[in-house]
Amino acid sequence: MAKNYDFEFIGQASFHSEKERSVKMYFSEPESGVNEETGILLIIAGYGGSSNSNIYKKIRNQFADQYNLVTLQCDYFGWEFMQEPKQQVLNLEAYRDKMDKDMYESFLRKVKEGTADIFYQKLGVNLIENLEESLDNYNDQGIIQALDNLVALKILLDILDSNKLICNKKRIIVSGHSHGAYIAYLCNMFEPNAFSMLIDNSSYVYPMFLNNDRRLTFSKGFVYEILFQYSIRKLSYDSEFYDLKLLYSMFENKANIISFHGINDNFLSFQEKKEFLDKVSNTVLEVIDENRINDIFKSCNHGLDADFIKFFDYVWKQYPQFLTKKETLYFSEQVIKTSTKCYLIDMRLGVPRISIS
Repeated sequence: MAKNYDFEFIGQASFHSEKERSVKMYFSEPESGVNEETGILLIIAGYGGSSNSNIYKKIRNQFADQYNLVTLQCDYFGWEFMQEPKQQVLNLEAYRDKMDKDMYESFLRKVKEGTADIFYQKLGVNLIENLEESLDNYNDQGIIQALDNLVALKILLDILDSNKLICNKKRIIVSGHSHGAYIAYLCNMFEPNAFSMLIDNSSYVYPMFLNNDRRLTFSKGFVYEILFQYSIRKLSYDSEFYDLKLLYSMFENKANIISFHGINDNFLSFQEKKEFLDKVSNTVLEVIDENRINDIFKSCNHGLDADFIKFFDYVWKQYPQFLTKKETLYFSEQVIKTSTKCYLIDMRLGVPRISIS
């Protein structure tokens, strides 16, 4: 049985606050211990995923022993606002014009009593998730989230070094699903000398919910939606710094990128994904269509309904030549310029930090 550990570190403050943050990271090492062949797997969950879920705990344990890896995850910036709905509010005023006075007053009474389902059904009511984000902590949809994962990786390497455990720094893999894969692309761009392989399941090239509500559909005798309206849309942000097409035109990719994308993906078409990856070196794209549906990929929609355990095993066996790179990992200073701002990713504090000018 793999050995499990957790650790807390101080994360960078958000771009809209100076308050330091505490970030939790979790890692597992093989039961037999760490040796010169032991690689590292950084796993990044997407929407609805949590480092503390039973499936990710199982994956960290199983993969550590099965593949001789130290498996790593962290609770990155704003992850708690990306889960399933918890509490919703109804914007009652939005429905005043759809009813006469008596009907509206009846509607208010039934909402208060919790018996307004018939009104919801007739009006096509949408509920709004009460996110309770703040300037200190919100779903920034990529930038600081990626930095948290890189800091967790650097701290893990420091822990191994301080315990005189020599691992294979030429075999450091990052894997993500949907938004987690998008974050993985940012991690690879921010530290292009770090990863031997990037495993991408259904990443988009620009965050879906920077411009749109996140909508989850439910049925309770009738169909209704719960909307997640993320606060970053009302804050100042540099849209270019989120655009993978632009970012990946600025540097030479060194990681082996293995991408899987469904032919029916409604977040990003496979044609757009192909156009993006065709301009990035060292990439392989597997388009999943109806002919590829099996016990690994159960659909060709966004996320592929993939069995994560079988999916990783497929990649491990299919692409062994891409697991290890020639150069040893190292962290280095990066300068990223958009049309309006300059971003510096430096190591002066011993871990990656982003500053803006």
